[in-house]
Amino acid sequence: MAISFAAVGVLLFCGTSRQAQEFDKWVRVNNTHGWSLSYPASWEAYVMQAPDSGRELSIQASDNVNFDGPKDCHENKERCGLFQISLDSVKANRHFDFEKYVEDETQNSGAISKEAGQLDGMRAYFIKLPEDQRLVIVKYNSSIFRISYGPNDHKPTDKTLEEIFNRMLSTVKFKK
Repeated sequence: MAISFAAVGVLLFCGTSRQAQEFDKWVRVNNTHGWSLSYPASWEAYVMQAPDSGRELSIQASDNVNFDGPKDCHENKERCGLFQISLDSVKANRHFDFEKYVEDETQNSGAISKEAGQLDGMRAYFIKLPEDQRLVIVKYNSSIFRISYGPNDHKPTDKTLEEIFNRMLSTVKFKK
């Protein structure tokens, strides 16, 4: 059920008290492409772009923003997660077939499950992929956004990461 991916729950504390304290502080980012979200202050927000692609964009202006954390998790041998929101270059005009787009995107992905639902009132598909990866495809006005998240340390998602991802996803808002 789609609601299970985006359910908002009380953030339970698993792990060290340092982690618990860090996850209480959240930062809100508003992006010029029409979305906003909150992420843990202990995570790093950044933009990846090709060296020859012009001036470096900020997380507020980029069409592809990554959230990785907690900071120094690899060095400290802690659980690491990645949450990414990106704007697909396809234009979803009134003749655009959103269901066909999602079907084409998931056909060869090894999708485990796919459920239709809504994210902030927008049509969305919630897709479970192998290795505890998740993909949410959202149609917002004439744009398609892809939100992907999961562990980036090749270990199964634990309760703390799952709760962080759910909370981040629940904070995604689109300008209406």
